[in-house]
Amino acid sequence: AGRECVGGAKRRGRDKDRHGGGAREGRVCIRDKPAPAPVRCAGTVTGILHTEHRVLTPVRVGAFDTPVLQGTPASWSHVSSPGRFTLARVPEGTWYIHAVAQTRGGTTGTAPAALTATAGPVAVRGDTVHRLDITLCPPDWTRPPILSALMDLAPQPTAA
Repeated sequence: AGRECVGGAKRRGRDKDRHGGGAREGRVCIRDKPAPAPVRCAGTVTGILHTEHRVLTPVRVGAFDTPVLQGTPASWSHVSSPGRFTLARVPEGTWYIHAVAQTRGGTTGTAPAALTATAGPVAVRGDTVHRLDITLCPPDWTRPPILSALMDLAPQPTAA
């Protein structure tokens, strides 16, 4: 936190107006603001995705701050089929790992059906590595409907 002043000549001790804020003679002072807390991206979540269904699309996996699949994930990954996945650079905090893919519908000619899974909460602290086993299943009454938050994301760039 601090004070940043721009414009005009700097005069020590005489910058403030009579109310203790602002500045005189064309100077603009920005009042003290708390600095944003740095986001520490230190954790990694890895695991294996399982399913008994034939997957038609890449599996999208993401770390979300809520057990309901909504919003933008803090970290995400695409894998071409069930198997190993890695979420790198996961910020410190408590996360829910959501996975989404599509499979063929129950009868011939039906639209693809969603396969979903959620694991968590997962507490990421320091340089932690979490290993999870996640099973993708068709939705049922135990899981809320999904939003397409993961389905529309392009693959996340990897660190160079």
